[in-house]
Amino acid sequence: MSDIADLVSKDIALSARILKVSNSAFYSVPQQIGSINQAVSILGINAVRSLVLSFSFLSIKGGNKCDLFDFQKFWERSLASAVASKLILDQVEGADTEEIFISGLLQNLGALIFAKTFPEVYNKVLSVIEDEQGTVAEIEKKMLGVDHCLIGYEVAKSWGFPDVLLLPILFHHDPSQYSGQNLKIKTTTKAVYLADILINITSSPAREENHKLFRKEAKRLLGLGSAAINTILSNLHYQVDQAAAYFGLNIKNSKSIQEILQEANIKLSLLNLNYDQINQQLVQAKIKLETLTQELQEKNKILANLANIEA
Repeated sequence: MSDIADLVSKDIALSARILKVSNSAFYSVPQQIGSINQAVSILGINAVRSLVLSFSFLSIKGGNKCDLFDFQKFWERSLASAVASKLILDQVEGADTEEIFISGLLQNLGALIFAKTFPEVYNKVLSVIEDEQGTVAEIEKKMLGVDHCLIGYEVAKSWGFPDVLLLPILFHHDPSQYSGQNLKIKTTTKAVYLADILINITSSPAREENHKLFRKEAKRLLGLGSAAINTILSNLHYQVDQAAAYFGLNIKNSKSIQEILQEANIKLSLLNLNYDQINQQLVQAKIKLETLTQELQEKNKILANLANIEA
């Protein structure tokens, strides 16, 4: 523990950030933490490791070659996924939440690696994703022969990450693929998967569909009830804003899940209203057409009668 503290302390900027977060509501430690040694001792090695990885990951700069990869949105989504993962696991009784934040944060590590390492190639993939049906992973496999899940897993494995961080990266789109018996890894993977669905409520056009899916899957996979799910939905917006401040990420114009769903419902109502109006116009047009047809038929009868009289 002392060796780890000494190593982290050599980076003054990183140490200052870790101490700032350690003394924040993010951990709610009852006593003041004044050194990295104290942080390691009080929070634990895994928690400090997660903080170091989080700051390192969020400090990676974007590039200009992969034009369609929005680095800012990637950081925002990654941080929101990390917060959502922790909120979800907090509602599971007896769950180990020590490393869930970094698991949620790194789930799409492979996409970042693609964008940084093969920017021009991945730009083509992203352009196809915008036009074609199918998941991101499916299109990546089709065009690159491998998806971001496996790439993120293999790279993190080469860095010496433990399985509790590796396997959620590999299986975050389908937790049922994990066949091991480690309960912590199972629960973490499920939470990261659910976090991805939850964040889709804020970023995908299919907001209501993802909302329903999240409620259904949260109950099925983790046994969460309505009260627990409502707590997660209510707290996400505030917790993401707080985490963004702790980690120095500027998130603009963020909205709560409730606001997002309300806006979606209003738009749907307007859509339905427009549809009803169009439908009414079509009905009126049909009535006019039927009336005109009837008038023409009557006039044709008159003309036919006149023709018979003249004959």
